[in-house]
Amino acid sequence: MINIKIKNNDLIIEDKAKSIFNWNHRAFFNISLGFEVDEKNNRYFYVNKNEFQDVIKEVLGYLMEERLGFSTDQQVSDFISNIKNQDSEFNEVKENIDKKISVPKSISLKRNLKSYQIKGLEHFIKIKHGANFSVPGSGKTTMVYAYFDKLKREGVVDKIFVVGPFSSFSPWEEEAKECFGRKLNVARLVGPKRQSHYLQSSQYELFLCHYQTAANDISEIIKLCKQHKILMVIDESHYIKRFTDGVRSNAILTLAPFAIRRVLLSGTPMPNGYLDLWSQMTFLWPGKQLLGERNTYKNRCDDKNEQENIKKEIRPFFFRVKKDDLKLPKPKI
Repeated sequence: MINIKIKNNDLIIEDKAKSIFNWNHRAFFNISLGFEVDEKNNRYFYVNKNEFQDVIKEVLGYLMEERLGFSTDQQVSDFISNIKNQDSEFNEVKENIDKKISVPKSISLKRNLKSYQIKGLEHFIKIKHGANFSVPGSGKTTMVYAYFDKLKREGVVDKIFVVGPFSSFSPWEEEAKECFGRKLNVARLVGPKRQSHYLQSSQYELFLCHYQTAANDISEIIKLCKQHKILMVIDESHYIKRFTDGVRSNAILTLAPFAIRRVLLSGTPMPNGYLDLWSQMTFLWPGKQLLGERNTYKNRCDDKNEQENIKKEIRPFFFRVKKDDLKLPKPKI
């Protein structure tokens, strides 16, 4: 019997019968997934704990496909439960895509929402983890705050955590006052002082974090997400567009499963092409339900027919206000 367990921060696949140590199985565990081989103890082990959930999902799929029996310890069982919950949530969202919903009366922002902003809020509510790719000036921040207000009143989340460039910090603070009629208690996670913000996290409502800080503070942010119910927002999400070896994108994808709700904001989500979308959409659905595995998606991007299919697949998961929707007066020259 194959035993999957987590011990001393390692993910271990143990098989005393050595049934998974022939070349075919070793190619999968060692070469494809990156497990280290410990033949002396009849086991494979994986050391990057931030990737355990994705790796466990791959391992389970492989073992079931090969019809190999296995057992797990409690920690691995918890990961499996989380994977099943994500799959169930994704299926629920897909069933709700064509349903019409309306903004509940519990929304009580001081700022009146414009008609297209109400539609943006309705999209967030329906899709749970959604992207807003609207043009500048459409009020993406306002739509997110309206969503946060609804989720907080329902007890789904209690904090909002924004990752973005430094230039976005002030607008998030200023827009909060316009939306709620008061300033939010804000923690700017910058410099050495940010460690005290993590320790005193219960007194803050809004956390503002730069991409590089998110990459440096992965453990602290994961701990924060476990202590509170977080709505995580990636502002200017094209900053995490890098398809491979991106420090920012890898950090954000590591954090994604620990947030209760996830939101992307960008006016230019794919400046270079379809490859730019993978990290962003995988942040929304870290179980890779939406665009699949990285290498498989890359092959699809090289096929024009598949590009059309990609458009159809992601279309329900983002909302966009176009420039014409703003009904701006024509400029006078």
